[in-house]
Amino acid sequence: MGLDVFIDLTAGDPRHRAVEEAIAKWLLPEHLGAAADRVTIVTGRGKGVSGSQSPSNWRVVASDTPIAEFNGAMEIAGIENRALLAVFGTPDIGVEALGALQESFEQDPMFGFAVPRVSCMDRCCIARLTRSGVGPTEWLPRSVLGEIPEHELLLETVMPCVLMAPRVAGNFGPLDSGFESLPAALLDCMAAARRCGFRTVSCNRAVVAIGVPCGASTLEPVPGLAGLAGLAGLAGNDATRIQRAVPDLARSWEQSSAGAAINFEELYTAVPRGDGREGRSLLIDIRNVAPVHNGTTHSILGLVGALRETTGDWSVSLLATEQGAAFHALAGRFGDWPVYTALPRRSFTVAFRPSQPWHLRELVDLHRVSLLTVCLLLDTIAWDVAYCAPPGLEAVWQFLASHADGLLYDSEFTRRRFATRFPAGATVPGAVVHFSFDPSDYLNGTSASGAPRDGHILVVGNHLDHKDVRQTARTLATGFPYRRIEVLGPADGGSPLVSAHPSGTLADSAIGQLYANATCVVYPSFYEGFGFPILTALAHGRTVFVRRSELVTELAPHCHGQGTLVPFDRREELIDLIGRLTDGERLESLPIADPRQVRPRGWRDVARDTHQFLSSVIDERIPGRWRERDRAIAQMTSYRT
Repeated sequence: MGLDVFIDLTAGDPRHRAVEEAIAKWLLPEHLGAAADRVTIVTGRGKGVSGSQSPSNWRVVASDTPIAEFNGAMEIAGIENRALLAVFGTPDIGVEALGALQESFEQDPMFGFAVPRVSCMDRCCIARLTRSGVGPTEWLPRSVLGEIPEHELLLETVMPCVLMAPRVAGNFGPLDSGFESLPAALLDCMAAARRCGFRTVSCNRAVVAIGVPCGASTLEPVPGLAGLAGLAGLAGNDATRIQRAVPDLARSWEQSSAGAAINFEELYTAVPRGDGREGRSLLIDIRNVAPVHNGTTHSILGLVGALRETTGDWSVSLLATEQGAAFHALAGRFGDWPVYTALPRRSFTVAFRPSQPWHLRELVDLHRVSLLTVCLLLDTIAWDVAYCAPPGLEAVWQFLASHADGLLYDSEFTRRRFATRFPAGATVPGAVVHFSFDPSDYLNGTSASGAPRDGHILVVGNHLDHKDVRQTARTLATGFPYRRIEVLGPADGGSPLVSAHPSGTLADSAIGQLYANATCVVYPSFYEGFGFPILTALAHGRTVFVRRSELVTELAPHCHGQGTLVPFDRREELIDLIGRLTDGERLESLPIADPRQVRPRGWRDVARDTHQFLSSVIDERIPGRWRERDRAIAQMTSYRT
C-alpha cells in the first residue's frame, strides 16, 4: 500500500526556520523520507517557504485554502489506491508509528482512519483522549499505554496526524469547503465514512511527539507551535456546522466503548506520577452513616478520624448523606476535608467505602468518579438472614466480588463467610483489618472500672432476629424477676423492672453510663462480623456473656480491658452463670490479651493498615480492571423494562 502525505501548516504562525527544520527532519529515512510516495505541504500565503531542499516528489504550496489543496491530494490518492496521511503542524512522526498506523488497515477492511497517540516532546507523557480530539486535554503518565488495548475503536477523531485508508480516499471526497479549518472538514468526512461502516481506530502503540513540554497542565493552542493548533478547539462556525452535519455524534460517543475510553483516561489523570505518594486522591464513601449512634457509625467514624493522621499527603474527600452529615456534624469534624452530599464532579485515584454496599447504584457511583474501588466488608448477615436484605443484594455482592479492586474485612470470620458465599471475591486482593481493641476508645467519658451504682443486667443488641435480644431479655426477666434489666433493643412489656431503649436512640454518653453501671453485660447475638459491645463491656471492667462462636475465639486474644469474657451456648445457661457471678464465684472465661505484654491495637493502627492496603491496590492495580467493570455496568444498564 503506497502512502501520500498532506501537511497543513496554515494554522497558527509557524516561523520560517521552524518549518524548514521540520521539513529537513521529515526527510530523514527514520521519518517520512523513506515512506512517502508524494508529499504536499501547505504553508499559507506569505510564509516564504520554498521547500527548495526537498526532493521532486515533495511540493510546497503557499495557500490559505488547505481544504481545497487537500481535496486535490485526496483525489489522487483515491485514484492511485494509496493511503493519505493528513498532518497538522510539525509533529515528530517516526517510521515505527507510521508503520503501526498502516498495519492497522490490514487487521480490518472496515478501518477507514487510523490515529496515533500524542506524547510530549520528551515522550514521557501521553495526551488524554478527548471526544473527536477537540478541546483542551491533560497529560497522563505514559504507563497508561500498558492498561489500554493495542487498538481502540473511536468515533470521529482528529490528531496531529490522521491516516486515511485508500478506499475512503477514493469514495468520500471532496471535503466540504464550507468549513473554516481542515480538521473540522476531516471530522465531517470521518462521519460520512462511519455512516457507511468505516471506523476510526486509535493505534495506542503508535506515538507521535509534539513540541510541548509535559509540564504544561493542559494542552491548548501554542503560539508559534502548530503541534495542536486547530485541534484544541473548533471555530464557532465549524462547531455549529459539525453539530448540524453529524447530529448523532454526541449520542454515538456516549453509547459506545469509545466513551468508556474517554472516561477511563479522564480518571487516569488522578494516578500520581513517579514513585511518590503525592498526587493520590481518595474519596471515602460514608453514605452508610445514618443519623443514629450504632456499631456501624462507630466503626466508620472511628476509622475515618484515624485516617487523617495517615493520609496527610493525599487529597481526601468525604461523600455522605445530608442527614448523616448534619447529625454527626461532619462539616469541620475532619479538618479541611471536603464533605460532599452529592457525587462530586472530579476524578479520584481510589474510592473507599468503609462498609459493604447495599445497592448497585452505590458501586456505579464510585466507578464513575474513581479509577479504583475498595470496600470494607463488616459482615454477610443481611444476605444470610434474607428478610432484611434490600432487593437485589445478592447480585450487588456478586458484582462486588467479581469487579472490586480490593476488599477489606473486619475479621477473618467475615472474610471466610464472604468467600464461601461469593467465591469470586477470593481472587480479589484482600486483607483482614481488625478494628480497635483499645479500651480507651470505648469508654465514652465514663470510668474504666469500679463498683456499679445500679447493678442492673444490660442486654445489648437491636430488633433484628439474629441479635436474640427479645428472647434473651424474656428469659432473664423470668429467671431474675426482682433484678433490674436494661435492654439496648426491644423487650416485652409487663415488667416495670425491664427498660427497653431502641437501638440508635441514645447518645454515646448515655450508652456509656448503662455499661458503667451494669453488674454484667449480655451480648446474645448468634451472628456478628466484629462485636463492639464485647470491647465496650471489657473496657468498663464488666463481665460480658457472649455466645460462643468462631468470631469470639478469633477476637478474644486481641481484647484488652479489666473485664471478663464468658462464653455461653444457650439462653438458659445465663440464669446459672449470672447467679454464680452474683454469688462471687469465679467463672470460666476466655483468655484475653495481657496489657503488660501486648500494646492494644488502636484506631491509628487500623488506619495505618487501611492506608497501606489502599496504597498497595494503587501500586499493584490490575490493568484493565476498570474497563472490565465498565463493560459489566454497561451490559447491566442496557436492560430496559
